[in-house]
Amino acid sequence: MALTATQLLLLASLANDLRVGAITQQSIGHATGVDQSQVSRILAGKARRYSSNVHKLCKFAETRRGEAPATSTQAGLLEILQSYMQVEGAEIVALNGVLSALLQWRDTWGRKGSK
Repeated sequence: MALTATQLLLLASLANDLRVGAITQQSIGHATGVDQSQVSRILAGKARRYSSNVHKLCKFAETRRGEAPATSTQAGLLEILQSYMQVEGAEIVALNGVLSALLQWRDTWGRKGSK
């Protein structure tokens, strides 16, 4: 079974935490019981299918976020775009970055000129 947009969002959030140094692959592996090499492979976007390791990483990401991203506006929009554009893997992670930027831009609309 292919990864869903929500799962890809969760994995992308962990990958971002790695990029900014908030967590290490070793600490993720230790916390989840997933071998560090598999953590690396999955977070690099090389996981094409759902697996028990992907499940463990997604659960870990949900715990770190403290909320269920499946109900978020971003996850819903990403699922629609994923279906419409027929993208997966690294492409969906890149699309998520664009969507994040657009949502942040949208959130600034009301603040400009209100001073």
